[in-house]
Amino acid sequence: MEKAFSQEVGRPILIALSTSFERHRKEYYKELGKCNRTLDVNEWVEYFAKMTLEAQSDASSYLFFLMEKSRIMHSFEGEP
Repeated sequence: MEKAFSQEVGRPILIALSTSFERHRKEYYKELGKCNRTLDVNEWVEYFAKMTLEAQSDASSYLFFLMEKSRIMHSFEGEP
């Protein structure tokens, strides 16, 4: 999924979809199973979008964490 998104936007994406899907593994298989019993994929698309947004939020939080960590580490530069 991540590769397909990256190919579509023409550059690497900064979200880890697999982490969100792994965290919700049981729900993932439940939703996928529902989709396999009917031709209606609306619930699957909604679930996939929800997981994508969660992954994007997680990536954003992690990026802000790294930026803050970097800021703190730079504040200690030059100290013995």
